[in-house]
Amino acid sequence: MASSIISCLPNLMKPLQSRVALVTGASQGIGRACALRLAAQGASVALAARNVEKLQQVESEITAAGGQAASFAMDVAQEEQIKMTFKSAVERFGKIDILVNNAGITRDQLMMRMKRADWDAVLATNLTGPYLCIQAAISSMLKQRWGRIINITSIFGQMGQAGQANYAADRARCMLPRLARIGIHHRARAQRERRHVDGVMLPPIKNINWTILPVLHL
Repeated sequence: MASSIISCLPNLMKPLQSRVALVTGASQGIGRACALRLAAQGASVALAARNVEKLQQVESEITAAGGQAASFAMDVAQEEQIKMTFKSAVERFGKIDILVNNAGITRDQLMMRMKRADWDAVLATNLTGPYLCIQAAISSMLKQRWGRIINITSIFGQMGQAGQANYAADRARCMLPRLARIGIHHRARAQRERRHVDGVMLPPIKNINWTILPVLHL
C-alpha cells in the first residue's frame, strides 16, 4: 500500500523533496499515516517511537517505495532519549525541517481514583514530551530559517471526557498555541515572516483526509 502511495507520485508532485521530517509515535496509527504521507510528498523521515519492531516495518515500507527513512527508538517521556534522537537524526539527515508531535498515551480513571503516577505519566508524555521535542528541533529550524511544527491533539482538550482528567488537561494545554495564534494573529504572522517557522495544532482524525497538507504550508 505504502509503495503505491509513494511511487505513484512523480517528482514534480513531491513538494517536500528537500525536507526532513521527524515524527514521534510513528510506529502505528496517526503517526504512521503522517510518516507515510510525508514520505509520499518527498520528505526524508526520521521515525521515532518506543516500538522498534513496528518502526522498522514503517521504515521498510518507505524505503521499498524509494523513499528515505530511518528508525530511532525514543520515549518522549525521557529527556535524554529525546536529545540523543534529535542529535542522531540531524547527523543522519543533516537537519530537521518538520516536527510532528504525535506520540501520546492515556491512563484513564475517574479523578477520585486516579493515581498520581497516572496523572504524571500522561502529562510527561503528552505535554512535556512535545515541549522537549520542540526545544530539540527549533535550533535546526532557525538555523535554516524554515520550519514547521505540528502538534496532534484531541477534541477532548475542548470538551473533556469522563475518566480522562489527565488527558483532557494536557490536550487543552497543547491547544494554547492555537488560541494564542487567533488572539495575536498579526504578531504570529510577523514572527513567521522573520523566522519562517510556523506551528499548527491538529485534532486526531480517525480517517485522515490529507488534503489538509497545503493548509499546513508544507
